[in-house]
Amino acid sequence: MNKLELALVFHHHQPSGNLPEMFEKAFREAYEPFVDALERHPGVRVTLHYSGALLDDIRERRPAFLEKLRALQARGQVELLGGAMYEPILAAIPDRDKLGQIRYNAEVLEEMFGVRPRGVWLAERVWEPHFPAILEAAGVKYTLLDDTQFEAIGYAPGDLLGSYLTEEEGRAVEVFPMNTELRPLLPFEPPQRFLEALRKLMPTAPETPETPLPLVVIGEDGEKFGLWEGTAQICYEGGWLDRFFEALEKATDWLSTTTLEARVKTARPLSHAYLPSGAYAEMGEWSLPLEAAAAFRAARERGVPVPRLAGGHWRNFLVKYPEVGAMQKRMAYVSRKLHNTPRAPQQAYVHLYRAQAGDAYWHAHHGGAYHNFLRFSVYRNLIEAENAVEPRKYSWLEIEYVDIDADGSEEVVVESNTMNLHFKPRSGGTLTEWDFRPRAVNLTDSFTRRREPYHAGTDLLLDHYLRRSLIDHFVGGEVSLQQFAQGDYLELGDFVHGDFEAGKYRNRVTLRRVGTVRGPAGVPVEVELKKSVRVLPKENRLEIEYKITNHGDWDIITRFGSEWNFGLLAAHAPDRYYAVGGRRVADLGSTFETRDVAQASLVDEWLGLEVSFEFEGREALLWNHPVETLVPGAPGGALEAVYQSSVTMPLWDLDLPKRRSRRLAYSVVVRER
Repeated sequence: MNKLELALVFHHHQPSGNLPEMFEKAFREAYEPFVDALERHPGVRVTLHYSGALLDDIRERRPAFLEKLRALQARGQVELLGGAMYEPILAAIPDRDKLGQIRYNAEVLEEMFGVRPRGVWLAERVWEPHFPAILEAAGVKYTLLDDTQFEAIGYAPGDLLGSYLTEEEGRAVEVFPMNTELRPLLPFEPPQRFLEALRKLMPTAPETPETPLPLVVIGEDGEKFGLWEGTAQICYEGGWLDRFFEALEKATDWLSTTTLEARVKTARPLSHAYLPSGAYAEMGEWSLPLEAAAAFRAARERGVPVPRLAGGHWRNFLVKYPEVGAMQKRMAYVSRKLHNTPRAPQQAYVHLYRAQAGDAYWHAHHGGAYHNFLRFSVYRNLIEAENAVEPRKYSWLEIEYVDIDADGSEEVVVESNTMNLHFKPRSGGTLTEWDFRPRAVNLTDSFTRRREPYHAGTDLLLDHYLRRSLIDHFVGGEVSLQQFAQGDYLELGDFVHGDFEAGKYRNRVTLRRVGTVRGPAGVPVEVELKKSVRVLPKENRLEIEYKITNHGDWDIITRFGSEWNFGLLAAHAPDRYYAVGGRRVADLGSTFETRDVAQASLVDEWLGLEVSFEFEGREALLWNHPVETLVPGAPGGALEAVYQSSVTMPLWDLDLPKRRSRRLAYSVVVRER
């Protein structure tokens, strides 16, 4: 009788920076009962992968769980698969960090289990053709991809019952195709139904001593066995997982379970295969622009086979979401810093690797880059990495022109012992990042309100510019706060998106633009706007000064506002709020205006800081409102408002006669509480 081998691979992952209660829930409802079931069925061999955040949690907090895994591995029932430590998308990080993350993960697993892994799990199965050289250099012998990535270049399902060898510059790794047709059966169909479908994959040709046993690889998320809605009842209360393992143990006349490591030792690859850049099929849809994604989805619904749909490239996310692109380039900038620092401490690299956790760098049908706590974790770890290699005990400040985001235009980068500031002259002269280093927080992290495929038929508030800070608005006096918050107003100037000239002198950054502001009857009037930011690291203070000059032939009467976005994680938490004149007035999710303001603050007691605006000489009208995006709470679930930032915008009435100038000044200071 012909026989078949089955390799079951279970991938377990929680994002670095995820909420502690999610870790507890995942172990309680999925990871621990799954391992308990394996203990009851010693005849079932599996390969398990745990991403770095879970390995850290297991090492630090779950000794009993660790001992169970060690026992399962010692009796040959479980293989622990390696990977890049904190589950980065390999395409998003520098090659030196690909090597570093994989080697670090291997060291951790060897320390925990006494065996160095030879295989790796690739986050989101994102693949690029140059990976084999890097993987081989990191000591990797094999990895896994979806079968659709093989079928896209002409392989038939019957060709994929084993591994293939792929290489770059003679450096080779084995790649196991994972069957995607059988995957949806687990754990929703009876175990016997799965075995019947599996048996149909058995080749009809008789086996020979020279040919390895046909192999089917099933790769599944561990969260699908207890954490997905309803699966805890199916798998454990209803006994599905025990019945599934029992069925595998009883089918030994034609089926044997194996680990990937065991298979590599006993069977040769079928042949060579050279795979193009790609990922699983849905990722190709999600990375596309809105209209292209709709066309892709329509083609799939018409029945066009998935392998024939090219989809997008994962790196498209860096363009589709400029905030993600900026964060990824910021990460690469910190990586260069560390690798250029002699004897950088290991902890600095751990922070860098945690900042490379892939979840924050893309978005599908829920979560991802829209989750502020994931971006918060990225920036916190990047700042901690910098703190580990740069002096903090004395005051210093440097201002440089650096093209951090690789767009061909230089940013102005201010770095000091207490603050980092990044200005983008070619995009409104805006402040794109303001790091407060003592608390390792990017104060101005936000995300723009934009339309997504799941918004069809939904009324949305959309932004016409990226949510940054130090954004210069000219609006009519008739525009209300509600209209501004909804984006339903006319921008009278061309400064929000315009190009600025940048300059630097000592501790000061200057940004200048000659643009236009609509004057009487909508006539464009030439206006020069120059803003100066003086950085005082010892005081954690920014002194902002505007000089606005009317070079035209018409007088202008308008209102000028300077917009800031502060991303402080929670809109309605009792320990995060606005204060005006030292008096608490509203939480950070509130929309309100205050007239004649001399001082106002955003307070975050959880982070232990306060951001204070101080208006000297001329009081301001202050507008405050939240920026919230609508995102499904779960795949296919109802849309939920996700807090991104709190807008604080001082405004002044501006009477600007022709050939005259006006000056406005205020300070923003951060204080620890």
